[in-house]
Amino acid sequence: MSKTKNETLLVRAKNAAISQGTRDAGEASSIRNKRSNSALWWDVSWNPVTGCTPVSEGCAHCYAKEIYHRFYRYTSFDKVMLRPERLSKIDRSKPKVIFVDSASDLFHEEVPFGFISEVFSVMQRNPLHTFVVLTKRARRMVEYFRWASENNPEWWLFYPLENVWMGVTAENQDRANERIPLLLRTPARHRFVSVEPMLGEVDISEWAPATLEKNPVQVGARTNVSIELVICGGESGPGARVMRPEWARALHDQCVEAQVPFFFKQWGEWVPDMIDDSVMVRSRSTGIGRTLDGVEWNELPWKKPVVKTVLEFEGEQLELKALENHPVYTESAKVKE
Repeated sequence: MSKTKNETLLVRAKNAAISQGTRDAGEASSIRNKRSNSALWWDVSWNPVTGCTPVSEGCAHCYAKEIYHRFYRYTSFDKVMLRPERLSKIDRSKPKVIFVDSASDLFHEEVPFGFISEVFSVMQRNPLHTFVVLTKRARRMVEYFRWASENNPEWWLFYPLENVWMGVTAENQDRANERIPLLLRTPARHRFVSVEPMLGEVDISEWAPATLEKNPVQVGARTNVSIELVICGGESGPGARVMRPEWARALHDQCVEAQVPFFFKQWGEWVPDMIDDSVMVRSRSTGIGRTLDGVEWNELPWKKPVVKTVLEFEGEQLELKALENHPVYTESAKVKE
């Protein structure tokens, strides 16, 4: 009996997955789920730079490298490439949370400071969107901002940008100790820490707002510098390392005490058994989902509630759906109750 068209397409899809290095259908599903989980805190990614090289323990099973090799089979992920043609490709139709360089690190050593400035210039010209920049190269991030401010006398007139969140990855305590102090020295309007993949206990109490009030960090003219969000997640994919429930729970408790928003992104490949959480099992064998102690923690300060806004224009009322308190909308806007 001849195969139907759908069966033929299914076979081709499986063969294509195998040829690109996917071991089995279960792993392909894991990759799709990983992309879905990643997108929980951002709407779209924007990659003016692609490619990266390992810099710390969190890079061992890089999800971006795995996905990159599925789409760009003839280019090595280790080759950092600038994509200037993408600087103009920003959708202005509606507000979005945009993850900058999800397939690279904007502050990689092979990315010139001049090109980084072009990226920030695009973000400056698009205040409708919220841009999220995450790096493992915190020291070079500080070096860039020092260079930018010294080479542009008017830099402080425009920066830091209200619509940009700067963050560092702190996969373990050593990396937290190294990168978070550098993040606090960065002239950013908003700062966050991503503890993903979580490879050990991480104590952030030293940099909690209450602690920093006693020992304030001054950046430019600002002294109220602190962490405004913590993202936590486990590792996905083949060879993924285990994130213990007590590590995630302790980090969450620190955030609650410090009144810092906490977003639990995923358990990853390993999740606690639903009967005995001291035992870790494969994620596909349980229905625990993204819950930590039975709760989904989705505290994202950049996800603003949508409100109806009425603007007066030449005597006519224009009703818009706007993001509450978004910098692009002025105080003259009247909000309907």
